[in-house]
Amino acid sequence: MKTKELIRQLQEADPSGELECCVDNADIFAVWPEEAYWDGCLQILIRDPAKAPYYDVIGAKVTSKGTKVRIRPMNISDAIFNDHTLPIEYDCGEQRKKEKEAYYEKERAESIRISNDVECGFLQQYMEKKHPGISKQKVHDFYYESKMSHDDPMPEDILHHKLPKDKDGLEWTPSWYERRCMQWDREIEVEVDDGVWTLKKRT
Repeated sequence: MKTKELIRQLQEADPSGELECCVDNADIFAVWPEEAYWDGCLQILIRDPAKAPYYDVIGAKVTSKGTKVRIRPMNISDAIFNDHTLPIEYDCGEQRKKEKEAYYEKERAESIRISNDVECGFLQQYMEKKHPGISKQKVHDFYYESKMSHDDPMPEDILHHKLPKDKDGLEWTPSWYERRCMQWDREIEVEVDDGVWTLKKRT
């Protein structure tokens, strides 16, 4: 569908311009142009105007040429994954509210679990590189027994740390993982005695 046709139909559906728009009940997070080949070729449905307003698709086309307008929806589950403390308002019947609350709290717990598993995996990667021979299980147990979290705050000096300027005079910020490693260098003490590894957090 061309941009002008989408705009026409949107204005026809809501002349006021005040209704919420959605894609399969998910809010629209962003709209932007990009090359047709980016993130997979553009799929176009070929329509027969004579068949409107009924099913009018008579063919299809796949193209990597030109530019497309990308509409990205984002549902509440996705938003929760990005922000585990995301507040949610409910404006629906009491039974529906209870169902939705239970569903989204389960989603919240699952997203926290996944984020911690990913963070623990990064710590294992860091430890294996810095301390060859240490077991993944030892690092895993340390992470959870120490109540570490993906949400652990990063010290201000590390959070805003800048790398030395390059030959072009540009100043770069280390990646999130690189800054976490700097934090772990500072906060985690590792000892090995007769093949027994001990990890502890510095106070």
